[in-house]
Amino acid sequence: MAKIMVVDDEENIRESVRDILAAEGYDVEVASNANEAWLKIEQRQVDLILLDVMMPGMTVDKFIEKILQRYGQNNKTRIIYISGVGFLNGQISKKDKIKHLTDLMTKLKGDSIKKLNVEGVVVDLLEKPFDKEGLLAKVSDVLGGLDV
Repeated sequence: MAKIMVVDDEENIRESVRDILAAEGYDVEVASNANEAWLKIEQRQVDLILLDVMMPGMTVDKFIEKILQRYGQNNKTRIIYISGVGFLNGQISKKDKIKHLTDLMTKLKGDSIKKLNVEGVVVDLLEKPFDKEGLLAKVSDVLGGLDV
């Protein structure tokens, strides 16, 4: 079964997502920030990371950079950003949402995220608030394209 990590500083979101995914049979780890997540990923690679983009501690760009450095061309881990930033309820494409969020993070955190090749790694965006069906659909869509 696919291994998923949920990284969010909001305990209620982190635990709810874990419970929903575990009930579907996924092997789920949780972390409250990118530092904690990285310590776990060093021990065990995961197939998918649901990653909140606004958390204290290690920045999202640094976290993604560490994953790319560790696994290089063999990286099979995919990331779905979790964000409370609204995107007009699907009126723009997924690719444009990810680009917009990357641009926003660049303004907030600096230019280093633009230097990373996140295409193919960051594959989708889950907007807060989200429902169980939306979460499961995104996870299934991403994992359906991987050999897990």
